[in-house]
Amino acid sequence: MNVYQDLLSQFSVRESAVNCDKCVSPFKCCTYRPFVANFLAGKMLSLPVEDSLFEQWDLLIAGLAPSLSYRKLFFKKGKWGFGSDESLLCAFYEKKNGSCKVWSARPSVCKTFFCKSSYADQGMEYWKKTEEFSWRLEWVLLEDFLFEEGWTLSDVALIKNYLHEDYLKKPFQLPSELKFSSISEARPFYQKAQIYMESQAPERVQEILGLQGRQIYGDLVAERAKIR
Repeated sequence: MNVYQDLLSQFSVRESAVNCDKCVSPFKCCTYRPFVANFLAGKMLSLPVEDSLFEQWDLLIAGLAPSLSYRKLFFKKGKWGFGSDESLLCAFYEKKNGSCKVWSARPSVCKTFFCKSSYADQGMEYWKKTEEFSWRLEWVLLEDFLFEEGWTLSDVALIKNYLHEDYLKKPFQLPSELKFSSISEARPFYQKAQIYMESQAPERVQEILGLQGRQIYGDLVAERAKIR
């Protein structure tokens, strides 16, 4: 188990109130495409999935992002399409059996989303905080790899602006050096990110989390103790 999996495993809670196999929505909560950190994209590429699935994403140095056309469609349809509109389905959703093709490498937003909780409002608040920490953890890990590879804070800021919802109102051209033209071009970079992440010691991750990240982690540990 690597440090990313080890940290997140500390916050695993059994949700007996949720049975996704009996979900009343035809496409469950998978009418959404998440951002996927570069190291998780590397993990996905080790799974038995078709390269064609990655053609439906923007292949950024930071990871996989929903394409601009998909983001426009998602925000246009909003909550009314969530769980029911097939045009919003995640590319990794397996319609035949209602499962995820990349389950073991799914990002934090998928790991921590629950439509209800066995622990009522306290449980929903707990998962909200877990997602906040998981998201931060993914970003500090992917950023640390990018900095090691020579990218800068300005490069990361451009990507974050590109991913933000406001980008749809004021689009700009993302520099070509911050993205890949094909999954074959992106593959070695994403796999290198995965290897880099898996080589990190817990002490190093605590360092790059920063003071605020460590505070969120400590608060989450305390919240986890309250969930029975």
